[in-house]
Amino acid sequence: MGHRGLVVILAAPLFAAGADSTAQRGEAAHVMPSIRKDHSDAIKVCQVGYLPEETKFAVVTASASQAVVRRAGDGKAVLTVTPGPERVDSDSGDAVREVDFSKLTKSGTYYLEVPGLGTSYDFRIGKDVFAHSFRLAMRAFTGQRCGTAVSLAPDFPEYHYPACHTGDAQFHVSSGKTGVKECTGGWHDAGDFGRYIVNSGITTGTLLWAYELNSKKLGKIRLDLPESGNGVPDMLNEIRWNLEWMLKMQDSDGGVWHKATTAQFPAFIMPQDDHGQMLIVGSGHAPFKTTAATADFAAVMAIAARVYNEVRLGLRQPLWGRRRKCVGVAPLERRRHLPKPSRHRDRRLRRRQHERRAFMGRRRAVPFERRQGVQRLLLGALRRVEPNHQRRRASRLARRGEHGDVHLRPVGT
Repeated sequence: MGHRGLVVILAAPLFAAGADSTAQRGEAAHVMPSIRKDHSDAIKVCQVGYLPEETKFAVVTASASQAVVRRAGDGKAVLTVTPGPERVDSDSGDAVREVDFSKLTKSGTYYLEVPGLGTSYDFRIGKDVFAHSFRLAMRAFTGQRCGTAVSLAPDFPEYHYPACHTGDAQFHVSSGKTGVKECTGGWHDAGDFGRYIVNSGITTGTLLWAYELNSKKLGKIRLDLPESGNGVPDMLNEIRWNLEWMLKMQDSDGGVWHKATTAQFPAFIMPQDDHGQMLIVGSGHAPFKTTAATADFAAVMAIAARVYNEVRLGLRQPLWGRRRKCVGVAPLERRRHLPKPSRHRDRRLRRRQHERRAFMGRRRAVPFERRQGVQRLLLGALRRVEPNHQRRRASRLARRGEHGDVHLRPVGT
C-alpha cells in the first residue's frame, strides 16, 4: 500500500515528544524555510526539525573546516563545531562531511553557516517539531478516502473531489460468487483507486498500534475531519473509515476476499472520473478467500477491538466477533494465495506470506482472548510456525538497538 512507509516513519516521533494544542493544527509547528542571499545547497539540514535531546546531524557536500550554528532571529552564534572527515555516501555518491551539533538542545529557530560556503535553510529545535508532519501524514489518509466527497481544507483547500466509486461492486469469477455487493468506503491504495485488504491491513494495524501505545497524546490530535466533534478522537475516526470497508470484505464463512479493484488500472484521472466496474477479487479456488487477507483481517480486528473498547463506541463485540470468525479459516487454508488472473493485472501480488500472516493474526489476538477453547486454538496456531531470526547484521543491529527481520516457516521444514 502506498501509505505504509509514511505511517512507520511519522508515527515514531510522537512517542518521543508531545505537541501543544496550537501545533496540533499545524499553525505554529511548521516553519517556512528562510532563504538567505548566501544560501548554499551544499549544506543540508532536516527542515522538519530536531527534537531537543536527539542526535542532530547536518551534512556538507563540500570542503569545510568549521560550521557555526546561528540563531535565525539575530544571527548570534550559539555553537561552533568541526565537521567530521570526508567520506563517500554510498547512496548518492557524494563526498560528505557530517556536522554533529547535538550539544545544542535549546528550542528555537536556527541556521547553519559554513564560512566560505554559505548558509543552510532555517530549521527548528523543539518538542513539537513533528506535530505538523504527523498531521499532514494523517490527513493524507483523508485525501485517499473512497466513496465520499473529500477536501483537505484548511491545509490544502485546493485538494478536493466529489464522491467516487459509489456503486455496488461485482463479484469477480475468482471470488466464487456471482452478483453484486455494497463495498464502498476505505482508502484508495494508490493512483489505481483499488482497495486491498493486505495492504490497508498493514497500515490500519500500524495506526491502531500507534494509538494504543500513545493514546494520551494521539487522542488530542485534531484533523478537521467531517466526523470531528463526535466525541471520538480524530485519529480513530479516520481509522474507522477503512475498518468499516474491511468488514464489508468478509464472507459469511469467516474468510476474507483479497481486494476490490477494477479489471485494469485506470488512466491518470481523478477518482470521480473512474467509471470502471469495481470487482471483488478472491483466490480463484475454493474457498475463494485468501489466507493473507483473512489473517491480516483477524490481526487488525483484534487490535481494533481493544482500542475501540476504550472509547466505548459499542464496536468491541462486532469487531471481536468478526475476528473470531477468521480463526478457524486461515489454519485450514494456509496455502490459499491470490493467483494472477489473465484479466487482472496486479504488479504487487505477493505470495508465500501466508504462514507469517497467519502467525501474526493469532499472536495479536492472544492477549485479548479469554475463552480457553479459543486460546488453545490460537496458541496451537503459534506453535505451527517457528520464528527463524535472520542473523545477518545481528551484532550491528543489536548495537543500534534495532530488531532483525523475522522469517517464519513451518516447523520441521
